[in-house]
Amino acid sequence: MSVLVIGIGNKYRSDDAVGLEIADSLSECNIKNCTIQRSSGEGIALINLWEDFDHVILIDAVKSDSKAGTIHTIDLSKESLQTDFFQTSSHLFALPEAVQLAKTLDKLPKTMLVYGIEGKNFDYGTELSPEVLKAKIELTDRIKTELLELSFNILS
Repeated sequence: MSVLVIGIGNKYRSDDAVGLEIADSLSECNIKNCTIQRSSGEGIALINLWEDFDHVILIDAVKSDSKAGTIHTIDLSKESLQTDFFQTSSHLFALPEAVQLAKTLDKLPKTMLVYGIEGKNFDYGTELSPEVLKAKIELTDRIKTELLELSFNILS
Protein backbone atom coordinates (compact mmCIF):
# COMPACT_ATOMS: atom_id res chain seq x y z
CA MET A 1 0.00 0.00 0.00
CA SER A 2 1.42 3.37 -0.97
CA VAL A 3 0.30 6.95 -0.80
CA LEU A 4 0.34 9.51 -3.57
CA VAL A 5 0.74 13.18 -2.76
CA ILE A 6 -0.04 15.64 -5.55
CA GLY A 7 0.94 19.28 -5.24
CA ILE A 8 -1.16 21.39 -7.60
CA GLY A 9 -0.47 24.88 -8.87
CA ASN A 10 1.21 27.34 -11.17
CA LYS A 11 4.67 28.47 -10.07
CA TYR A 12 4.24 31.82 -11.82
CA ARG A 13 0.98 32.85 -10.11
CA SER A 14 2.23 33.77 -6.62
CA ASP A 15 0.17 31.94 -3.95
CA ASP A 16 -1.09 29.44 -6.52
CA ALA A 17 2.35 27.78 -6.28
CA VAL A 18 1.90 26.68 -2.67
CA GLY A 19 0.86 23.11 -3.56
CA LEU A 20 3.92 22.70 -5.76
CA GLU A 21 6.22 24.05 -3.08
CA ILE A 22 4.81 21.69 -0.45
CA ALA A 23 5.26 18.76 -2.85
CA ASP A 24 8.89 19.80 -3.38
CA SER A 25 9.50 20.01 0.39
CA LEU A 26 7.93 16.59 0.97
CA SER A 27 10.02 15.08 -1.85
CA GLU A 28 13.16 15.98 0.05
CA CYS A 29 12.00 13.85 3.02
CA ASN A 30 12.21 10.52 1.11
CA ILE A 31 9.25 9.00 2.99
CA LYS A 32 8.86 5.26 2.37
CA ASN A 33 5.78 4.07 0.48
CA CYS A 34 5.04 7.62 -0.64
CA THR A 35 5.08 9.01 -4.17
CA ILE A 36 5.16 12.77 -4.64
CA GLN A 37 3.95 14.39 -7.88
CA ARG A 38 3.49 17.94 -9.13
CA SER A 39 0.57 18.92 -11.35
CA SER A 40 -0.85 21.98 -13.05
CA GLY A 41 -4.27 20.73 -11.95
CA GLU A 42 -5.68 19.64 -15.30
CA GLY A 43 -8.45 17.15 -14.50
CA ILE A 44 -7.68 14.20 -16.77
CA ALA A 45 -4.00 14.35 -15.83
CA LEU A 46 -5.00 14.21 -12.15
CA ILE A 47 -7.17 11.13 -12.67
CA ASN A 48 -4.32 9.46 -14.55
CA LEU A 49 -1.93 10.23 -11.69
CA TRP A 50 -4.13 8.82 -8.93
CA GLU A 51 -5.71 5.86 -10.71
CA ASP A 52 -3.21 3.28 -9.37
CA PHE A 53 -3.26 4.50 -5.77
CA ASP A 54 -5.61 3.70 -2.90
CA HIS A 55 -4.63 6.71 -0.80
CA VAL A 56 -4.19 10.19 -2.23
CA ILE A 57 -3.46 13.60 -0.73
CA LEU A 58 -4.01 16.67 -2.89
CA ILE A 59 -2.64 20.11 -2.00
CA ASP A 60 -3.78 23.27 -3.75
CA ALA A 61 -4.35 26.97 -3.21
CA VAL A 62 -7.99 27.93 -2.76
CA LYS A 63 -10.00 31.13 -2.77
CA SER A 64 -13.07 31.68 -0.61
CA ASP A 65 -14.14 34.20 1.97
CA SER A 66 -11.70 32.83 4.55
CA LYS A 67 -8.67 34.64 5.87
CA ALA A 68 -5.48 34.27 3.80
CA GLY A 69 -3.39 31.37 5.08
CA THR A 70 -6.37 29.38 6.38
CA ILE A 71 -5.83 25.66 5.87
CA HIS A 72 -8.93 23.81 4.71
CA THR A 73 -9.09 20.02 5.06
CA ILE A 74 -11.60 18.09 2.98
CA ASP A 75 -11.96 14.33 3.41
CA LEU A 76 -13.76 13.22 0.26
CA SER A 77 -15.02 10.07 1.97
CA LYS A 78 -17.06 12.31 4.29
CA GLU A 79 -17.83 15.46 2.32
CA SER A 80 -17.99 16.89 -1.17
CA LEU A 81 -15.49 19.20 -2.76
CA GLN A 82 -16.69 22.80 -2.88
CA THR A 83 -16.21 23.87 -6.48
CA ASP A 84 -16.16 27.57 -5.57
CA PHE A 85 -12.88 27.01 -3.65
CA PHE A 86 -11.03 26.42 -6.90
CA GLN A 87 -11.95 29.60 -8.80
CA THR A 88 -8.30 30.35 -9.53
CA SER A 89 -7.80 27.41 -11.91
CA SER A 90 -7.31 28.28 -15.55
CA HIS A 91 -8.55 24.83 -16.57
CA LEU A 92 -12.12 24.21 -17.67
CA PHE A 93 -11.74 20.67 -16.38
CA ALA A 94 -9.94 21.04 -13.07
CA LEU A 95 -9.87 19.33 -9.67
CA PRO A 96 -13.59 19.53 -8.79
CA GLU A 97 -14.61 18.19 -12.19
CA ALA A 98 -11.94 15.47 -12.03
CA VAL A 99 -13.22 14.32 -8.64
CA GLN A 100 -16.81 14.24 -9.88
CA LEU A 101 -15.89 12.30 -13.03
CA ALA A 102 -13.74 9.86 -11.07
CA LYS A 103 -16.60 9.32 -8.63
CA THR A 104 -19.02 8.67 -11.52
CA LEU A 105 -16.58 6.22 -13.14
CA ASP A 106 -15.76 4.57 -9.80
CA LYS A 107 -12.13 5.68 -10.15
CA LEU A 108 -11.75 7.56 -6.87
CA PRO A 109 -9.08 6.22 -4.52
CA LYS A 110 -10.23 4.57 -1.27
CA THR A 111 -9.18 7.67 0.62
CA MET A 112 -8.60 11.15 -0.71
CA LEU A 113 -7.75 14.16 1.38
CA VAL A 114 -7.69 17.62 -0.13
CA TYR A 115 -5.73 20.32 1.66
CA GLY A 116 -6.45 23.82 0.44
CA ILE A 117 -4.52 26.86 1.59
CA GLU A 118 -6.43 30.08 1.30
CA GLY A 119 -4.48 32.30 -1.07
CA LYS A 120 -4.18 36.06 -1.03
CA ASN A 121 -2.36 36.93 -4.25
CA PHE A 122 -2.86 35.08 -7.54
CA ASP A 123 -1.25 37.71 -9.75
CA TYR A 124 1.85 36.97 -11.81
CA GLY A 125 4.87 36.46 -9.62
CA THR A 126 6.90 33.79 -7.86
CA GLU A 127 6.69 34.81 -4.20
CA LEU A 128 4.16 33.51 -1.68
CA SER A 129 2.37 36.05 0.49
CA PRO A 130 3.50 35.95 4.16
CA GLU A 131 0.22 34.35 5.32
CA VAL A 132 0.49 31.57 2.72
CA LEU A 133 4.19 31.02 3.46
CA LYS A 134 3.35 30.50 7.14
CA ALA A 135 0.54 28.06 6.24
CA LYS A 136 2.88 26.26 3.83
CA ILE A 137 5.35 25.53 6.64
CA GLU A 138 2.58 24.39 9.00
CA LEU A 139 0.89 22.14 6.42
CA THR A 140 4.17 20.64 5.22
CA ASP A 141 4.98 19.60 8.79
CA ARG A 142 1.47 18.23 9.33
CA ILE A 143 1.49 16.15 6.14
CA LYS A 144 5.02 14.91 6.79
CA THR A 145 3.96 13.69 10.25
CA GLU A 146 0.85 12.00 8.81
CA LEU A 147 2.90 10.30 6.09
CA LEU A 148 5.55 9.09 8.53
CA GLU A 149 2.85 7.65 10.82
CA LEU A 150 1.15 5.99 7.88
CA SER A 151 4.46 4.61 6.61
CA PHE A 152 5.19 3.19 10.07
CA ASN A 153 1.74 1.56 10.21
CA ILE A 154 2.21 0.07 6.75
CA LEU A 155 5.53 -1.49 7.75
CA SER A 156 4.20 -2.82 11.09
